[in-house]
Amino acid sequence: MKRILLTVAAAFAMVGAWAQTAETGTVFKNQVLFSPPFLIENTFMVSYERIFPTKGALRITPSVTLSNVENSIFWDKEREGWKIDVGYKAFLIEKGDFVKLNVYLGPYAMYRYLKNYANYYDSYYGKEENEIYNILGAGVDAGAKLTIARFVVDFSFGGGVRYPIGIVGSETATSIFSDNYKGITPRANLSLGIAF
Repeated sequence: MKRILLTVAAAFAMVGAWAQTAETGTVFKNQVLFSPPFLIENTFMVSYERIFPTKGALRITPSVTLSNVENSIFWDKEREGWKIDVGYKAFLIEKGDFVKLNVYLGPYAMYRYLKNYANYYDSYYGKEENEIYNILGAGVDAGAKLTIARFVVDFSFGGGVRYPIGIVGSETATSIFSDNYKGITPRANLSLGIAF
């Protein structure tokens, strides 16, 4: 019981120290954010943001995709790749100090490399398939960022153009979620992070 009380007291002391730092006017110019929704599609995504005094921020978001979970007696499937996404956020509304709300709008550009490998088993012969995609994209994001002391919650949505080039494999997309989809696409993200 004493350990639990000490842990709770330490947590309150840390939050209090952060609150005092934020209330004295310290401006945190860097943020690191993590995007949990992309874990569903086997992608680890982290963003770094640099806040500028001109009411804007530059965002750089690298991510890595890695999966070999589609294994059965009929096939083995693997998926791997990486992505770099760069964007600028122009803050339209800034309110608050300790609890701060930023509403923003800005452009983004992205490049993604993705490789899908499949090995199909057959009683007479096996079949291997490789699909490689180089995907370019650009568009506009809008969103809201809530900062409480050093904790950051960022929700964004937007859309733009997605264009795969240098496709090796199937060139027919079945939906806007297909790897080889070419056209207008929406996007949304929820990120959690810390400012420093």
